[in-house]
Amino acid sequence: MDIVIFSDSKKIGDLFSRIRGKQYSFHYFPLSELRKTIKNTQSGALLYIDVTNLEESERAKTLKFLSRLKDYHYGIIDPRGAIHDIAEQFHNGACDYIGKGLFKEGIAQSRLKKVIELVTSDAAAGVTSEEDVSTTKYILSGNSWDDIKPGNEYTFCFMFIELDNQKELVKKFGAAHIDSFLKSFHDLIERIVSPINGRIWMPLDFGALTLIPFDGKKCDAILTSFRFIMARKVISIEEYDSKTLLSYRIALHLGNTIYKSRGETGTIISDSINSVFHLGQKFTEPGNFYLTKELSPFIPHGLKKWFVPVGKYEGRDIIRMILPY
Repeated sequence: MDIVIFSDSKKIGDLFSRIRGKQYSFHYFPLSELRKTIKNTQSGALLYIDVTNLEESERAKTLKFLSRLKDYHYGIIDPRGAIHDIAEQFHNGACDYIGKGLFKEGIAQSRLKKVIELVTSDAAAGVTSEEDVSTTKYILSGNSWDDIKPGNEYTFCFMFIELDNQKELVKKFGAAHIDSFLKSFHDLIERIVSPINGRIWMPLDFGALTLIPFDGKKCDAILTSFRFIMARKVISIEEYDSKTLLSYRIALHLGNTIYKSRGETGTIISDSINSVFHLGQKFTEPGNFYLTKELSPFIPHGLKKWFVPVGKYEGRDIIRMILPY
């Protein structure tokens, strides 16, 4: 596998000095050449980015750029521990994080092998093409929050929603009003998911990841998301005093996670959370609604004709809503 390291440190080679084998091909570039080099880098490569010398704003910008790459995997090298929410980086698409202690020790070959197995194995992404959704091991969370306790693992429906055209929205509303606009959008999401017992679990700048309890019998989030997509023109007119037509993406996934209260989720690392973030941010097209195969049996009968398969992503079969406009 091609492993491409972007760093301004002269000692960065020491980090991977314990790695041996013709199956690994290492390439080193200054961090300033990241965007230029990627254009000529073979798809599927594993990128490592050293954030040591980046200011906070530039680090956030770089990590956001990496999170939107569709054809590469990336890890973060952070010797000074500048990143506080490590779990968030995995949610956004990172496959590895090298902090202060590990940087001093150097990367063992066995560890790098596990990282590569993780990013190349369909099993790491969840249900494989041969595995029927009926074999999924559900840990039912019920149809309410009454019996859901922090620290326990449950099956939830994950609903990812995020606004499109983010730069245009910031430009339109300006620094003085963008926060108010985004708060109103978060409030809108809360109102949309509240009737199906959904809650915003991880708020994002331009959207949110919500959790909906799952009782193994139905998933009301499918119909709710369908209606949310259909109503975007009406919502734009009724909710916002602007001429901007809102556009947002929705991705649904059914999977397991340890539950922790909102605001205490920074340490959670879950394949299901990673999957829905990747699907929503990297694969779902603007203005569209996608869902994973796990939810296929729960699509209401009258809506089945409005969904079509669109192929695989990270080992899962993905289904898309047919837009009627």
